[in-house]
Amino acid sequence: HTLFQDGKCGCCKFEGAAHYVVALNNEDKKIVRRHLEMNKFPVGIHSFSQLFGRKKAYAWIDRSLYMKYVILQGTTLILRPRRTGKTMFLQMIANFLWPSKPVKSMLHVESWQLYKRIQLLKRRSRRLSSEEQIELDELLCVWEMRGQTPVLFISFSMPESFKNELTDLKAVEQVVKDVVSAAAGEYETILLSSEGLSAAEKQTFKRLLERGDINWVDSVKLLCKFLYLHFQQEVVLLIDEHDGLINAVDPQSVTSEAYQFVQLLWARTCKDNVYIISCIMTGVTRYLFSGLLSGTNNVEVSDLIRPGSLAPVFGFSEIEVKELLKQASGKDLNIEDLKKHYNGYCIGEEKLYNPWSIMSALKHAKIDYYWTSTGSVGSIVKQIKEDSMLVSKLQRLFYFQETEEYQPTLARSVSGTILTDLNKEDLFWYTLLQAGYLSPSSNAQTAILHLRMPNAEMKNAIASLLRDVSVSAFHEEGKELTKFSETALPHDLLAAFENILASSSFRNLTCEESYHNLLFGLLFYSLSSWIVLTEVKAGDGILDLCLVPPRSINHGFIIVLKHSEKKKDLEKKAKDAQKQIDSKKYGMLFLKREFSHVKSIYKIGLAFHKKEMSYTWTQQQSIKRKFSQSNKIG
Repeated sequence: HTLFQDGKCGCCKFEGAAHYVVALNNEDKKIVRRHLEMNKFPVGIHSFSQLFGRKKAYAWIDRSLYMKYVILQGTTLILRPRRTGKTMFLQMIANFLWPSKPVKSMLHVESWQLYKRIQLLKRRSRRLSSEEQIELDELLCVWEMRGQTPVLFISFSMPESFKNELTDLKAVEQVVKDVVSAAAGEYETILLSSEGLSAAEKQTFKRLLERGDINWVDSVKLLCKFLYLHFQQEVVLLIDEHDGLINAVDPQSVTSEAYQFVQLLWARTCKDNVYIISCIMTGVTRYLFSGLLSGTNNVEVSDLIRPGSLAPVFGFSEIEVKELLKQASGKDLNIEDLKKHYNGYCIGEEKLYNPWSIMSALKHAKIDYYWTSTGSVGSIVKQIKEDSMLVSKLQRLFYFQETEEYQPTLARSVSGTILTDLNKEDLFWYTLLQAGYLSPSSNAQTAILHLRMPNAEMKNAIASLLRDVSVSAFHEEGKELTKFSETALPHDLLAAFENILASSSFRNLTCEESYHNLLFGLLFYSLSSWIVLTEVKAGDGILDLCLVPPRSINHGFIIVLKHSEKKKDLEKKAKDAQKQIDSKKYGMLFLKREFSHVKSIYKIGLAFHKKEMSYTWTQQQSIKRKFSQSNKIG
C-alpha cells in the first residue's frame, strides 16, 4: 500500500485502521507494516462478521464450499477438538443465510469460493460431467438461500471458568432454560409483534422468555415453530457445543433422569421437526449419541474417525499454511517449524495443521504451545489417576510412539458405539482422540486405528498430563533430584526420596498407590533426559517404577514399592520388595534393543509407613542380551 503523510492508503482508498500508519522514516514504516501484518491473523476473534470489519480485514481460510453438505437437508453432527473453527463455521452459515443489513454489506460473498465455483461451473456448463452438474445444482440451491433464510443459533458452550459437572436433571434443565431463553430473547421484538403467532402462542413464547412453566424438552422445537410461523418459512437450526449439556468426567456418573431429559430434548428437536430445513450440531465428543439421536431422519455424523466430506474443513492443509505464511512478516517462521509443532492430524484422506496454533504463531511471529494453553485437562487427569495401567500405556506412547506396538488402538466401529458401552480404556483413548491430543497414525482406512501424538505441541501436552497425574506439582520438590541428575547414583536418588517424604503431608500418603504417584510425579517432572516408566510388564510380573538413563549413562534403575501398616515391618517389606525384582525377573525389561546402552541395573526395594522409609538395593553388574523381535515393553 502507498503510504501518505496523513496515514491513508493511496492505492485502494481504504481508510480503515488496518491501513493507518505514521509515515516517518523507512525504518518506522517497516515496524508499522510488521505490526499491521501480524495483527491480520484473527486470534481472539469470536464472531465471523468481525473478520470483515470496516476497520480491519483479517486473513481467513474460506470454507463456504462445504455449506452444501450440511444446510440443504437432514441433521449433521460435527465432532472436532476445541479451537478448530466449529463455531466460526456455524457463524459463517448464519451470516450467509440471514445476515443483518450492516453485516451483509461487508461479507463480500461474491469473493467467496462458493460464488467462484458456481461461476466456473456455469462457464463450462456445456462440458460438465454428471457429477459436476449435480455439484452445480447443489451450489445454486445454497446460493438461492443467501440472505433470506431464517436461522436459529443456540450455543451450549460453557465458559472456561465453569467447574461444575452437569450430571443431574436439575442442573441440566437449568442450563437448557438459560440457553434457550437467551436465544429466544434475540427474537423477542419481532415475535411478540408478529401477525403469524396467535395470542396463545405469544403467551407460550413469553413463558419461554421468562423460563416459565413449559415442557422444556420441547423448548428448542417451540422456538423453531414460532420463527416458522412468523417467516412462513422453514428454519436452519444451528446448535453449537451440543455436548456442553452433559459435562462429566465419567459418563456413568450422569443420572438416568438427566440422560433421559437430554435424549428427549434432542429427539424432539431433530426428529420429525417440520419447522426446520436442516439441523447442524457441533461438539467435541458424542455422549450417548446412538441412544440420543436414534430414529432421527438423515443423521450424518462427522468425527475424527469418520469425517466424511467435511474432513478438510476444521484444520489447515499445508498449501493453506504456506499461503498464510506468505502474509506473515519477517523470516522468523518457516514451514518446517510449523509442520513439526502443529501438523500431523490424519483426518480422512487429509493431513491437517492445528488452525488455532497456526494463526497464533503467525500473529505472534514465534513458535509456542498455543492450543494447550487454552483449555483444562482436569477431567482427563482424573481418568488417568484412577487407573495406573492407563498411565503406563500413555507413558509408552510418549516415549516410543514411533514403534507401532506401543501405539494404542481403537476399532473404527467405536464411532457408532454408545460411550457408556465402551470399556474404560477405549473410552479413554477415544476421549484423547476427539479432544485433539491424539490422531490416527496414518490416513489408511483400516478397521483398526493406531493412535499417536500428531506433533510436538501435543507431545508437550501429553507430558503435562503425565506430570499432572501426580499428587502435586514439583517445582520446588524437583530440586531435590538435582544432585542425582548429576551423579546418577542410588544413594543420591534415595536421599532425594527421603527429603521429599519429609516435606509431604502424611494425610496424602495412605496406601501404596499414593507413594507410587508421589515418586512417579517427582521423577517424571524432574528427570527430563531419562525415560520414567511405571506399571510396566516385565519378566513374570508388573514392576512399579523403572528409570532408563540417557545414552551417556550405562546403568538403569528398577524400583518396587511396598506399604507397611506397621513401622516395625518396614525393613522386612523393603527386603521383600527388593527380592521381588529377582523372583519376578523384572531385569528382563532391559533386554530390549532400545536399551542396549544399559550395562548394569540397580535394583531398589522401598517400604513406606506414613513419612518413614526403609530401603535396600543391589546392583546387577552385567546384562546378557540375545536380541530378538519379541523383546518389547509390556
